[in-house]
Amino acid sequence: MKEIALLLALAFPLRAWSQVTGSWSASFQIPITLGEFRETSDSDIGAGARFNFYVRPRPSSPLQAGFDIGLFGRGNAQETVPVNVAGLVNDYNVRASNNVFNLGLLLKLEPFSENRFSPYVEGALGVNSFYTQIQFYQKNRRGRGQIFDKNEDTKERWGLFYGCNAGVKIAFGKKRNGGIELKCAYLRGANTSYNAKPRYNSEGILILTRLTSTTDMLIPQIGAWISFKDDDDYQND
Repeated sequence: MKEIALLLALAFPLRAWSQVTGSWSASFQIPITLGEFRETSDSDIGAGARFNFYVRPRPSSPLQAGFDIGLFGRGNAQETVPVNVAGLVNDYNVRASNNVFNLGLLLKLEPFSENRFSPYVEGALGVNSFYTQIQFYQKNRRGRGQIFDKNEDTKERWGLFYGCNAGVKIAFGKKRNGGIELKCAYLRGANTSYNAKPRYNSEGILILTRLTSTTDMLIPQIGAWISFKDDDDYQND
């Protein structure tokens, strides 16, 4: 489900935006856990990607409604174990990863959107999905691994989040319809159960530690943005 949502975000047809005033952004994110989440979570929390879509009620409006999609990893483990596939037992590289999928709504206030440098603030409300994915790859073969079926230990755990974001857009070109973006989100997460510290024991059995805590995060981001509106709405130098 998460991979499908991200693919839709990447493949969203630009043509669909030709009749509206809006923008699209893609960014690289490095989540930083806070409070209880920092004390209990995986130490090797990794990076991920985030995608935002915005629309304005009218071209001159400083307010924009948005949609937020994100995904990042929270811990990994790998082991070579014998796996029975279709009656044949072979040695496989088995990888386990804890992940967080984000889905939310945004309300952006951007009063200087026509300027070269455009600071903004946002309110955010959504849900985090904490889940574990286990894949196995046949040794010495490349390609996408097969995914183990989910069970009670690896299924999603959901938790609400809310918070605020602040950032600045830097426009390029005369039309100022694209550029780079620097952004930082502060998200307060609900008390949620999640897996942490995946590891394999000496017998090749995956061990997942189930924890519960608040899930607050600070998320610095850097990325690119593109806007879609009529040429008459732009103000050049």
